[in-house]
Amino acid sequence: MAEAAEEEEEDFMSDKFIERILVSESADRRKSSQRSYTQIRKAKEAKQRVAERASSQKHQDQERQRQISLSTAIDESNKGFQLLAKMGYRKGEGLGKSPDASITEPIKVDIKANREGLGLSTLKREREKELVELGVQASKRLHHDFESTQRQRFAEQQLARDLHKSRRCCEQLDLDSGIEHSDYWIAQSSGDRDDDDTAAEHVPSPFEQLEPAEQLRIVTRHLREQHRYCIWCGIKFGDEGDMAQNCPGDCRAVHDDT
Repeated sequence: MAEAAEEEEEDFMSDKFIERILVSESADRRKSSQRSYTQIRKAKEAKQRVAERASSQKHQDQERQRQISLSTAIDESNKGFQLLAKMGYRKGEGLGKSPDASITEPIKVDIKANREGLGLSTLKREREKELVELGVQASKRLHHDFESTQRQRFAEQQLARDLHKSRRCCEQLDLDSGIEHSDYWIAQSSGDRDDDDTAAEHVPSPFEQLEPAEQLRIVTRHLREQHRYCIWCGIKFGDEGDMAQNCPGDCRAVHDDT
């Protein structure tokens, strides 16, 4: 047992033990270096923040003192004031041959705290104003275009509804009058046709190839002349005189205005 314990005992002079010690020391040095770099970086950042705060406070103090100095009138103890007083100047008067027409307050000082050109700030303000005006104009154009698109879309949808309604009414009134077929009717879908006709494809008639507005005008005229019916009034009138007296007109616009 003693011999086994001695064999299990680690050899402090072996290469394995020495290598483990060197690796441990190297890791400790790396951790120490990382801590040092982190501390240096944080110290630099803190110093920079303190310098920025001090610089900002300094500029604020200078601006405050400048405003106080510019807003404080020169008193009689000032040498320049005393020289002017000897030449006849009195406090509150203007300078020159016509004191009443001269300025009584010093010209306002505009402090330039940067290294930009003298006219650059004016150009920047003008450019910013132009950009704002361009933005407003672009916004107005977009709003106008959007409204125009919406109005056009609504008009197209309304036209499609009126055309569909007029063609349905035309079909019903024509059937009641004994008419068996008309191009003004809505063509039946394949599901509504007989079995013998399902294979045949629908060929648009010359009427259906017209613009929707023109189709509506033709169907409306047919309804008014043949059946004395107005789709916007929703009434079948007794005769032409009754329709002329009680129907505003043959289009939606005149009905909406009444």
